[in-house]
Amino acid sequence: MESLEWITDLARFAAVSAEWDALAGEQEMPFLLSSWLVPWWRGFGTARGLRVAVLWRDGGVGAGIPIWDGRRTWEAPVAEAMPPFCSMMATDDAARLRLAEQVIAAVPAETFLRALAADGPTLEALLGAAERRGLPTIAEEMPGTLLTETAGSLDDYRAGLSSKVRSEVGRLQRKAAREHDLEIAALEPPREVAQQWRGLLELEASGWKGESRTAILHKPEVRTFFDGLIDAFHATGALRLSELSLDGRLVATAMSLVHRGRVFTLKVAYDESHRRLGPGFVLLMAMIERCFELGLDAYEFSGTEEEYERRFATAERPRRRLRIYGAGPVGRARYVYRRSVRPRLGATRAAARRALRGMRERPSVTRPRSSPRSRA
Repeated sequence: MESLEWITDLARFAAVSAEWDALAGEQEMPFLLSSWLVPWWRGFGTARGLRVAVLWRDGGVGAGIPIWDGRRTWEAPVAEAMPPFCSMMATDDAARLRLAEQVIAAVPAETFLRALAADGPTLEALLGAAERRGLPTIAEEMPGTLLTETAGSLDDYRAGLSSKVRSEVGRLQRKAAREHDLEIAALEPPREVAQQWRGLLELEASGWKGESRTAILHKPEVRTFFDGLIDAFHATGALRLSELSLDGRLVATAMSLVHRGRVFTLKVAYDESHRRLGPGFVLLMAMIERCFELGLDAYEFSGTEEEYERRFATAERPRRRLRIYGAGPVGRARYVYRRSVRPRLGATRAAARRALRGMRERPSVTRPRSSPRSRA
């Protein structure tokens, strides 16, 4: 027996979280677990709401996908660059296709799903369902995420790093140990979770993020989400904290989740006054080495790739944005604007900026003043 339910009430979702997690827990990533979605709903979904499509099969969850609500626009529940991937979970291909058909049938004027795995079954199922209904779609590339595979040999991994990275990380760690009492704890279960989490928040706010008021402490919605996330994953035993201290003072720290043999690091902070010692680099290398020691499969950077991360990564996860437009006039108008009008406007603005820049860079020509005799 099969039925579709659109859950738009947090209490209802919490009530079925055990059935939901029975399938979500089997996914490669932890971003569909109720431990993630409930804090997200409380932090970001209170204004617009969240709707969760659940395909029930014989009393269990056969497939599901969360979507950020809106009267004319639905979106993937991605905010503050989280989660790094949006996906639909399903027990099999038939359930995935069935749910994709149901979601496409309910599309309002526009559905915007960003951070889909480029080669994943979710993107394929949604594109196929939209095509069968004749709905216009736009799929675009977006920056991917990086990961380091850690199932093999640590020695082989180190040998694969550039000599510059190996020597630089080693030099920085030795320098820190010479000048300070250096302590590193990588991927450890929290000792005093509230105190350690507060330390990470304060460290993040002590630098440029604090000055620009983009730190978690300055964003109530983000703080609500992360506080709930810390509590939920600490309760399941999946939370890990990494810390680098100099002379007993916290200088670098990271918050990670362990799920199905993979580490997902979600938040990193370091003391900018110690930048010359590269505490972030040293702690990152310690976390990757710890993954090898624990026999884990991979260390996931879990965010838009940074240049420095590529030095440590061994693979990349490409991602796509997908826009699906409804069959009505509003949906068609949005599709035409996004496909045709917006690119032309962008090209026009770019040409205008280039012309203005050229005018500013063009050397001025000063003509010599004519003498009274020549004017005569």
